Amino acid sequence: MKGRNKFFALALSAMMALSVCATAACGGNSGNGGNGGENPGQQQGGQSGGQSGGQSGGQSGGEQKTPEVKSVAIQYNGQTAEATLSANLSVRTLELQAAVTADEGASYTVAWTSSEPDVATVEGDGAKGTVTLNADGETIIKAEAGGKSAQLLLTVEDDLPPAKYTITVSGGVAKDANGQTVTEAEAGTQITLEANTVEHKTLSSWTMDPATVTLSGTTFIMPEGNVSATAVYTDTLYRLSLVGATITSVGEGEVPEATDGGYSGDVESSETKISNYGIKFGTQVTIKANAAAADKTFVGFDYLVENNRVGDLGVDEYTFNMEDRDSTTYTAVYSPIIKSVWAPVIPLENTAGEVYNPSQGSRVINGGDGDADLKGLSGFKLAFRGNAQGTTAAPENIRGSYYNLDHGRGMGKLILKNHSSTCTVKLQVYASFCGILAASKVVEVGPNEVVESNFELCFGMKDTWWGVQLRGAVNGSADEWVNVDMVLGIATRLYPNGDPMQDIGADAQFATYEYSNTPEDKANKDRYCKGYYGSNWHSDNMPEFTIDNSLGYMLFSSWGSSFGTGSDGNNRWAAFQITNMPEYVEGTDTTYVYGRATNMASNMQVDPTADYKFYIGSDLTDPTKGEEVSVHFDVTGDTVLFRFAVPRHSAEEKFYFFLLKENVENATASYGFGFVMHLTYNNVFNWTEE
Repeated sequence: MKGRNKFFALALSAMMALSVCATAACGGNSGNGGNGGENPGQQQGGQSGGQSGGQSGGQSGGEQKTPEVKSVAIQYNGQTAEATLSANLSVRTLELQAAVTADEGASYTVAWTSSEPDVATVEGDGAKGTVTLNADGETIIKAEAGGKSAQLLLTVEDDLPPAKYTITVSGGVAKDANGQTVTEAEAGTQITLEANTVEHKTLSSWTMDPATVTLSGTTFIMPEGNVSATAVYTDTLYRLSLVGATITSVGEGEVPEATDGGYSGDVESSETKISNYGIKFGTQVTIKANAAAADKTFVGFDYLVENNRVGDLGVDEYTFNMEDRDSTTYTAVYSPIIKSVWAPVIPLENTAGEVYNPSQGSRVINGGDGDADLKGLSGFKLAFRGNAQGTTAAPENIRGSYYNLDHGRGMGKLILKNHSSTCTVKLQVYASFCGILAASKVVEVGPNEVVESNFELCFGMKDTWWGVQLRGAVNGSADEWVNVDMVLGIATRLYPNGDPMQDIGADAQFATYEYSNTPEDKANKDRYCKGYYGSNWHSDNMPEFTIDNSLGYMLFSSWGSSFGTGSDGNNRWAAFQITNMPEYVEGTDTTYVYGRATNMASNMQVDPTADYKFYIGSDLTDPTKGEEVSVHFDVTGDTVLFRFAVPRHSAEEKFYFFLLKENVENATASYGFGFVMHLTYNNVFNWTEE
């Protein structure tokens, strides 16, 4: 068969001299009297012949004998071959040699022939004969010279296994139809290429050698010859989906073209438009939120899932390195915005720094007054003396506001524009609601600079008072004035679809409280509850309690001075009737009430630590007769889980929630207290007993 590896599988019948002579082959030597023989018998014959020849020659007058070929033999591999020779077809060619014995001076040529050319042909080159094997069978190879010849019977066999060819794979393996890895195969075998898994790479193609090998997917048919295959990889592109945003830069390369992903939700707008990209792993990507509608503002990016906020608050650009997720989503979040927060009819109060001085340029700014830098927000133009030094005080020098945050946290968007060409101003803006304080960072505004600063507004703040204060020296002269535009907008829904602080679960069974019965509070009954207070509260500075029974929360806020200064700490308590205690069942002596409280207190001077005791009981005159829970807060944002085991005695019992403050950490008016609390009858907070 064609193309088999060349290897010899010769079966020689015998390795000895072969001389297949013509009819007179054996008699040639006996008549070679002139040359003599190689053995004593031949020598004797030579002598006899010489004598006879001499006599005859003398009688005939000196007649000479013509030199001639005496014999022909066929040799293979340097040895005289026997009468038969066997070879495997895969050998393809054999080299034979004709050994001719002749008289000195004899003239002859060697002729090679094959009786069956279909089986094998032979080509002569002098004494050498090259045999080409063509098919299995038998043929007689004959060598003839000077009338003498030799022949042998050549048998060609085809009984070896089919030839196999190597398969070399770079970047993967080759497998047969049974899924077994192979490195060689017979011609006609179906081979499947399987690429190695390379991290963050995708197989794009295979390079085949020889190029005539055709792939069907990853499969090819093995040819009569060796095959090499090389896997070619490209960078894997991972899906990046942006909702309400687009890519502004991708590493050092060009921004890829986005594919249209439609819109999220039912409203088609730039805020809901989905743009999809393919980005390779590890690439640094910068995204930017799309422009907000006129009545909204950007507040943050959600990563993967809702309310999983990343990036700086209100900053509409975010940079990250691409992950190797199948799909990564960033969603730009927009909130309704109040653009006129401060009541324009209530002017800013003057302070030592002359914050508001109409004679020096101070005025109310409405809707940005056409200045694009102020983004349509309202506020004031401030005036500071050039030699003002700043202070750590926090006066409430802006009275009145137009917003409430009953349903979650918000964001203040503060813009400051410095009109001075020489002085730098450092300002801080803050809002307070009893013990709950929200403040911007100290914002430094250089000469002729515009700076935007966003800050979080606490959950539950309502009808706040505000303040602005110089926090550093202006470093100007006493006779000059520095004007700074200060405008503010409030994003009322930092988490538009529900603040995580309120994300308790749809199956929460909230405790509810009795509303206030005063005419004023009845008009706002969803926000105010009726409280019963111990005798030591300061009547002119009572704490604030705000509830929303539909969302199940109670918000407490108070200044330190509200607790009074008397020694009878047990009188500093407040109680609120629970209106929906589970129905009393005879024989059931305990009702479990689960709670979660989060410290909302904030203060610019001291850490907002606090200790409280909570009770649920039925004696309105003595909280300590009820079931007690102690709560300690260290910093703003601390969350504490707890459980009451409330004894039950009859269906007629009334139960109250009590807050008791035994110790006041700081009794000054500047120290605030505040927390938000939820009570439920099922353990949705995953409270566990320590």
